[in-house]
Amino acid sequence: MKIKNYLFTLMVGITTFWAGFAGFSIWELSKTTNTKVEQNSSKLETQNKIKKENTQEIFPTTIITVEANPSADETQLNNVENQEEFDAEGYYHTEDKLPKELANFNYFHLTTSSDEVFVDYEGVPIPPKGYLHIGERRGKSYDLTQINLSNKKLAFASQKINGISYEFSGRFLTSKRFWNVDPKTIVLEGELIKLRKSKKVASVKLRFTWYGGC
Repeated sequence: MKIKNYLFTLMVGITTFWAGFAGFSIWELSKTTNTKVEQNSSKLETQNKIKKENTQEIFPTTIITVEANPSADETQLNNVENQEEFDAEGYYHTEDKLPKELANFNYFHLTTSSDEVFVDYEGVPIPPKGYLHIGERRGKSYDLTQINLSNKKLAFASQKINGISYEFSGRFLTSKRFWNVDPKTIVLEGELIKLRKSKKVASVKLRFTWYGGC
């Protein structure tokens, strides 16, 4: 009987020991876990704070308002419109007095659009070409071999025939379609030069009216 009581007491003691040990281990594990969670949470807050500061440096919260310049936009638009309206194709005549060496100069002609391909009843734009005519109907025509053309300036050089060639450099006085101006209006002014064997023999400053032709 005493032995049974002893064994029972021993079993209760062992059970109580292991129960206390298990409870202590769980408490320690919980404490360690909470500490790690707190550390990780603190670390995460620090990282977020640093990230936020860096983000503010790269993308400042201050809103910068840039005001548009209407006058500049309007000027640019007008330039585009004028460029679209401008058309230099046609005949250029002068009524100004010519020096003896240029007395036979009659007119020059520019072509800037195709006479074979049309879009909306207008010829498709092509690189400018043209000729300069000396004398009357049975005179000589000099092909223009170099042409620099814009809605503001014109310069060209002709081919050589028997050592004679011509050059011109001038500026347009209007950037609108010449169809819309009076036929007597001066649309171009500049200097015409005659060369013999590439040497200048005569030059004159002229004003030109424009005729579109038939």
